Amino acid sequence: MQRKVEELSRVKEIAFMGKVTASLSHEIKNTLAIINESAGLMGDLLRKDAPEDWPAYSRLTNLLASIEEQVQRSADIVKRLNQFAHSMDKSLADFDLNETVRQTAILARRFATLRRVNLETQLASNPLYLQSDPFRLLYVIFGFIERAINCSPREAQVSVQTEQSGEMFQVMVTDQGTVEVDSIRELISASPEAEAERDDSDLTLLVQTMKALGGTIVPEQAAETGNRIVLSFPSRFPGM
Repeated sequence: MQRKVEELSRVKEIAFMGKVTASLSHEIKNTLAIINESAGLMGDLLRKDAPEDWPAYSRLTNLLASIEEQVQRSADIVKRLNQFAHSMDKSLADFDLNETVRQTAILARRFATLRRVNLETQLASNPLYLQSDPFRLLYVIFGFIERAINCSPREAQVSVQTEQSGEMFQVMVTDQGTVEVDSIRELISASPEAEAERDDSDLTLLVQTMKALGGTIVPEQAAETGNRIVLSFPSRFPGM
């Protein structure tokens, strides 16, 4: 009973965080729209009234172009933030796994860039609709993408693929790193007591979350170097 209360409380906390983040992202979006509109108006006034021999004209038009470019970049970032926030709206929803993977890869791309790792996606040609917890599923996928990025050398490549296998939908994260997959295999088959004793709490939580989603994790050796993690998700949330 106590565990169910804690789980419900956690769901409510996540939903609250998502609601507030979504609200703030809407406010930022509105502010950016005002800045963009003001910059556009200033540009119109400059083009209409500025003397042809005014030395500062070209500098000001270049500055306005830079402002408009940065406003658009900020708007794209806010859009991604809003999408991420709405993934916390419901603990159970119907959605396309391809879109979730695309969103997750966008969120992870900056981390890949910082480590000079190329992150690419190869999504299934058809939508992969499933019913699950969108936030926890995103958390698991992001977690394994991040691990792949962190264990890969510079200029390496991390690829994320999606496909359907029978009644399961799969996300395959392949890296060119040197981290062995044995530790993941051991953790998957470990008892709850053994899980609690492990030092890698991040990996432990990823495995536990995947089990809660009714999914499976299969670590594989990819070619001569690198690893592939196959995440398989059921089309329907367990018990539904």
